[in-house]
Amino acid sequence: RAAGLPVRLVRTGALDELPVAVRRSVWRIVQESLTNVLRHDPAAPLVLVELARVTDAAGERVELVVTNEAGPAAPGRTESPGTGRGILGMRERAASLGGSVEAGAHERGWQVRAVLPIAPTDAKGGA
Repeated sequence: RAAGLPVRLVRTGALDELPVAVRRSVWRIVQESLTNVLRHDPAAPLVLVELARVTDAAGERVELVVTNEAGPAAPGRTESPGTGRGILGMRERAASLGGSVEAGAHERGWQVRAVLPIAPTDAKGGA
């Protein structure tokens, strides 16, 4: 918010006791996602960050979704496609925990979705 982005955070589930490696990955993926919004769509009217701890037949995991609504195009502004390094870094970070990241155009703008498993071996805080 201090950088000028209107951000809304929605948390679901018991998130206080996540393993250190999962917490760090969530932090970095959110940070990179917000940096990308500032770089590519600084006039975004809303960025929604949804963080949920999910337990079902597939196991226990954290699901993170960062969605920005497309802002109005500034006069004379050309869109830069970026290098893709930020998204690649998010994918590598998630993969190191056995998770995944998807990023791309969304019906209202752009969305990053990360799924990070919560494995008992992560409890030691390994990165």
